[in-house]
Amino acid sequence: MTEVRNGTGGGPGEPGEPSGPGGPGEAFDAYAARLFAFVRERAWEAFETPKNLAMALGGECGELLAALQWLGDEEIAARMRRDPAFHEAVASELADVLNYLLRLARHLDVDLLAAAGRKLERNRARYPVELARGTAATYTELAAAAGNEPRPDGRPDGWPDGR
Repeated sequence: MTEVRNGTGGGPGEPGEPSGPGGPGEAFDAYAARLFAFVRERAWEAFETPKNLAMALGGECGELLAALQWLGDEEIAARMRRDPAFHEAVASELADVLNYLLRLARHLDVDLLAAAGRKLERNRARYPVELARGTAATYTELAAAAGNEPRPDGRPDGWPDGR
């Protein structure tokens, strides 16, 4: 089983600060252990193939999208603040996405936080602040603006490989 690690945020209620049944500040790996025990207790491992988990993850992402469909950003923000049932519905879908993501990562032996950290560093190199601040341009567009020509594989010369 792969370990899932967490660096928690600041005080209670701040981003990165888990709350709920495990209490504020429950470590990510402790939550993952509770989730994996839940699955084991129900003998669901037999159904947990990478393909099945990826499909379930996609389905949960679809349910999250359905909860937000046809709503503008301002309406979503307002409803999240004033409508406890809507807030809970969105939170529940996000939790489902997290749970399937953790289960898939475990089966594929991926340390999610380590992988996310590596990806963040690659993106830091691909999207330098001086070029990317305030724009939604792709890194290929940013490289072209900086005078770097794309290679035959579409990646700009002088920019890091990787996805």
